[in-house]
Amino acid sequence: MRRVMVTLFLLILATPLAASWWPSWSTIDLQMTVGDKARLRVTPTWSGLVDYGDGVHWSFVTDNPSVATGSVRLDSTAPQDFDVVAVGPGTAYIRQISGWPYVVIHVSCGSESAAVGAAGAMRAELGREVHLTVVSEYETRSTFRWYLGKIGDTSHPLEGSGPDLPFAATAYGSTYVWAEAATTCSTSNVQFRVDVFARRRLVR
Repeated sequence: MRRVMVTLFLLILATPLAASWWPSWSTIDLQMTVGDKARLRVTPTWSGLVDYGDGVHWSFVTDNPSVATGSVRLDSTAPQDFDVVAVGPGTAYIRQISGWPYVVIHVSCGSESAAVGAAGAMRAELGREVHLTVVSEYETRSTFRWYLGKIGDTSHPLEGSGPDLPFAATAYGSTYVWAEAATTCSTSNVQFRVDVFARRRLVR
């Protein structure tokens, strides 16, 4: 009986030491594809018998922004939403500022439709700019590279890093330009043809 009383006494002493707020997540294993957005909920949960007033002051963040991004700050015991955006394939964790990983995020590549040209062929005047435009639903997370020539010829890179390129042909005939639109999951090649024809003189 004495041993039982001693054990109970020790447990009572240990309870305040072990008591604390703990984040409870709506899921601890999140599966996503690149480009997806997800919303989790974190709920502060008391693990002891008595709240000694330390309160909740937490910051959570994803630890690999090339895979997923998101952050949240809690300064009360009210549940908070945590919004996650899948950026690239791989694995990331939600941590309390470099602390324990509470949630694992797995991001994979989904199927992506190919980019296309707004106009594959167009007529122009010699030396006058036309706009070559790549249309992609993934424009905001794509990188673009432009080249003079047909697809595969990278010997003449052009200055351009966006989906639209102002281009002026410097010779009569057909000039080819192509663009590479790449995401972390796919690559599309788009070719353009700019035709410049000399005006024929009328013969009387």
